Amino acid sequence: MMKKLVMLASLALAGCLNMPTPPSQITGAEVSSLRYESFDCHRLAVEYDRLVRREGRLLIAQSQRVKTSEVQAFWWGFGQGDGIEAAELSQVRGEADAVRVAMEQKSCGMIAGATRNQSPTQQHNSYSPIVLEASAHGITLEKSDHASVQTIYDAASSHCQRHGKKSAISTSAYPRYTFSCL
Repeated sequence: MMKKLVMLASLALAGCLNMPTPPSQITGAEVSSLRYESFDCHRLAVEYDRLVRREGRLLIAQSQRVKTSEVQAFWWGFGQGDGIEAAELSQVRGEADAVRVAMEQKSCGMIAGATRNQSPTQQHNSYSPIVLEASAHGITLEKSDHASVQTIYDAASSHCQRHGKKSAISTSAYPRYTFSCL
């Protein structure tokens, strides 16, 4: 009986040792903002929007890998470990941080997909929320024409995760939502 218990415990431990990293624990790679110094504000905003969309897809992929590994570890005693998604997520987060630094250095607006000095109809992809204010402590978003409330929550969560924190809604007065990063 004792041997069986020890064997089950070691199988469970082996499964835990080969589990993929949760997306919230994956930090950005070190990427220099010098890579983006030749970009103008509009090009930086387009690049940032592309990186945010890619990060969202990678978050979903890594979350799915974690869920699949949990099931696999339960049945087989081992997980899948980290795949290419984790490495790419780290790289994309690092690139997004570098673009944000370049935008700050050039005093660009932080509107997803565009710059603040464009007209309201040119400011954003109508499916993306508008970033009104962002820092390591929180983010204020405005709902755009076709953006869902879930998209707003996802954008806030993604922003806070890049800073190693979780998001919590502070105020909600349609169409503006303010989140704290805790």
